[in-house]
Amino acid sequence: MRPEKLILDDKYSEQPEAKANAKIRFDGTINTGHIFTIVAIIMCSIGAWYDVKTTVASQKVSIEHDETQIEKDNKESMERDAAIQLLIASNQKDNHQEIAGLRTEMNQWFMRLDEKLDKKADKKGM
Repeated sequence: MRPEKLILDDKYSEQPEAKANAKIRFDGTINTGHIFTIVAIIMCSIGAWYDVKTTVASQKVSIEHDETQIEKDNKESMERDAAIQLLIASNQKDNHQEIAGLRTEMNQWFMRLDEKLDKKADKKGM
């Protein structure tokens, strides 16, 4: 903004030659509005600071709770995994035993079949 367009005070607006020399002037007096404004700014700043501190503290508590919950969940899942591994190992052992039993039965069945076929072959060959 150019200084000749700046009108700050009525006494400058009445004098055309003073318009070119117009500058921003500050009033040096302090009134209750200024004091209330400063006090309000300070109180709002303090309130904001304590709000931030409270928020950070509650987040720390929340993080600690979450960490303990995660550790608890990890421990439970590790225990569950160990139980599942034991169950799998037991099932594998049972399966191997059943397979071994089936293999033995099949071998016996084939041996009986072989014996029967040999007997039939001997009867035809006589």
